[in-house]
Amino acid sequence: MIKVVSDRYTPLNKAAFRLPRYPIFIDLDVYEQAKLHLGCSKRLGLVLSHLASNGKTTVVKSCRDSLNRGWLRTPLGGGGGMHYYLWWSRAGSPVTAGSELPTGSILVKAIRHHHDHAPLEAGNCHPLTIQDITSEELTDSPWTMKQIDFARSDKPVRILIGNPGSGKTTALWKAVAERDLQKVLYLTWSKKLAEATNDYLSTFAPEKSEIVTQDFRGFVSEILGRDLPRMDMAEIQRSFKRLLGTLDRKELGDWKNHPLALLAEIRAVLLGQLEAKQVLEGHSRLSDFEYIKQRSSSLGKDSAERVIRIFTLLNNHPEFLGLFQDIHATMEALQKVGTWEIPAGWNAIDRIVIDEIQDLTAIEASLIFSFHSKLSISLDRMVWILLAGDEGQTVLPTDF
Repeated sequence: MIKVVSDRYTPLNKAAFRLPRYPIFIDLDVYEQAKLHLGCSKRLGLVLSHLASNGKTTVVKSCRDSLNRGWLRTPLGGGGGMHYYLWWSRAGSPVTAGSELPTGSILVKAIRHHHDHAPLEAGNCHPLTIQDITSEELTDSPWTMKQIDFARSDKPVRILIGNPGSGKTTALWKAVAERDLQKVLYLTWSKKLAEATNDYLSTFAPEKSEIVTQDFRGFVSEILGRDLPRMDMAEIQRSFKRLLGTLDRKELGDWKNHPLALLAEIRAVLLGQLEAKQVLEGHSRLSDFEYIKQRSSSLGKDSAERVIRIFTLLNNHPEFLGLFQDIHATMEALQKVGTWEIPAGWNAIDRIVIDEIQDLTAIEASLIFSFHSKLSISLDRMVWILLAGDEGQTVLPTDF
């Protein structure tokens, strides 16, 4: 039987007392255990924040043995080659059955070495507030000085580039969550990340801040006033290979053994490197002269010319045009955004945050910047803009 103890840590800001989206109940010994193991206290705060906003963590291991069935484990790291896990469970699991835990809540019980699988009892627990979870008095700060500097900077334009797992997204989240009375448009290429961002910021951003999260497809759809189909890159690649098979192999030249590189060249450069002003002038791709001048030094003139030749041969094929419908929709949105009436929910935005910018081509990024300029002019003030990306994590061909 789990007893929910009424007393709790006093939140840092009593006036702003809030409970998490997924209520967290914790054995207070967890904080002491975290301090005993190097690195665990630093990681604990981040793990608790993920549990509170998403009800799960990125990496989760279950317990297969019958003695501990129902417990879940999340790695916390640890120094000196030691590996420690946070043990937790959801309300309604075998270990919390019959407890007073409310539906949807999470019990956090212990930090244990990865070899420790001794039977674990649920025991008593204490509720945590949002302020408890983010308090640096209870756990070591998970933030690096660079992340803190980025989050608290007063520069209206900030760019964050880092390796996978370096904390770019969490730094963006912190920059948003540390400011009250803000209206934020948060854009990212990935719908999954947009949903995770919405879950996190709806939990940890100040109550009087308003956060609008959109994936890039949703952003373009908003401007065009219609839903855009989702693009499956694997299917695009298969279709492109089929279309290349309809051509004489002599036409492909050096590209015949590199079909996906050719697809990337067309999408990211021939189409994706077009400038916004060229789109407004009616162009839909770089001119032959522009493309060959830009790419001959890296590809060789013959290979660059063959890209133009192949594109021309395939361009009238309906299936070929469909492979780049996201780029064409972006160009259409660019032509429209100048006269577009900004939706009521977006017309007082204080900052635009762009995550995963490496997955946008230059022309797609130009659409966001054009919207940013229009919004800043209409509000007669600079709308802040924060960007984060990493060329090592590019999902789509973008030439980032």
